Amino acid sequence: LASALPRVRTSPKLPLQPFSTTSAWRRSSWHSRPLRILPIQTSTVKACSLVRIIPLAERLSLRLIWHLDPISCLTDWAQRTEDVCAHILGHEGTASATAELRRRGFITDLIAGTGTEGYSKSAACGSWFIILIHLTPAGLAQWPIVVDIIFKYAAKCHAELEKQSKEETDELLNELAQITTLKFDYGEQYDHSIEIVEDLSISMLPLYSADQPRSQLLRFNAGCFIKPDPVKLKAMLFILQNVNACHSIQLLSTEFLNASTKSIDNDTHNVLQRNSRLGTVRPDRAPEIEARFGTEYWRDELDPELLEYWASPNNEYDLSLPEKNAFLPKSLSLLPPSRAVSIAAFEDAAAK
Repeated sequence: LASALPRVRTSPKLPLQPFSTTSAWRRSSWHSRPLRILPIQTSTVKACSLVRIIPLAERLSLRLIWHLDPISCLTDWAQRTEDVCAHILGHEGTASATAELRRRGFITDLIAGTGTEGYSKSAACGSWFIILIHLTPAGLAQWPIVVDIIFKYAAKCHAELEKQSKEETDELLNELAQITTLKFDYGEQYDHSIEIVEDLSISMLPLYSADQPRSQLLRFNAGCFIKPDPVKLKAMLFILQNVNACHSIQLLSTEFLNASTKSIDNDTHNVLQRNSRLGTVRPDRAPEIEARFGTEYWRDELDPELLEYWASPNNEYDLSLPEKNAFLPKSLSLLPPSRAVSIAAFEDAAAK
């Protein structure tokens, strides 16, 4: 907000101004800045690379990272396309990638999405879309299969969306807005005044607050008015299922800390077996050093055969779009005493 305030030479302190005044200051500061509408496109990179990192603490994790160039600087932000993609790819239903990987004992958790603060909340201004996976030792040893399941799940979701009717797609897309609204309306109360001011400040930008009533700014910022566009959702899922669009795959493991006596057999004909050992063996060359924290890492080009394997169609996994959430309530009004279930009756039913 400070960047929008008029410069005052006599005193660094400004008196409090009414909401309408501060809103006008912010709007005027952005009025002369051009807003461009850009199509979805992927960042230009040579190829998806494998980055092996020694973490600062004990952990086994894998990150798939895509760079999303700006979709739009005005009209598309409210659609929250990246949030809907995160909702689909991070789903935990029985036919999701998370469920498939847990059944195999490869992971403990999977999180998908963009950043959580400021402009990084939205792909409208460009962002990194990340799928973070917490691996088990078995998952680290089979990391190419973990990555394969992620790409196959994104491809399956994209294919099923292409076949769905408009009514089925709308039902899926409206689900996230319902969940967000429930969290906003019935979530735990907190007193974080600074965060509230930041949210209001961001929401007042013409970039975000087009045609939104002031009384609804916080709800709008929280995502209660998501209006996804099926065309842009399919376009983004097409990007996320495309192996060549992925910026990098990062493996974090303390296995890379010490030199290993294991060797990598590059002559094996099994592409998965040949590449899986990269997750458990420290490279035999000196690492690069990250300048800020001194983190050691190695960056390598991925095996072309492995990239081809990930990109090939495969029906081996039982994957599909998330099913309709049967637990989303249509009404949260309290039942009258005559219809309410007594605690004793509930305990009896639970015991049986």
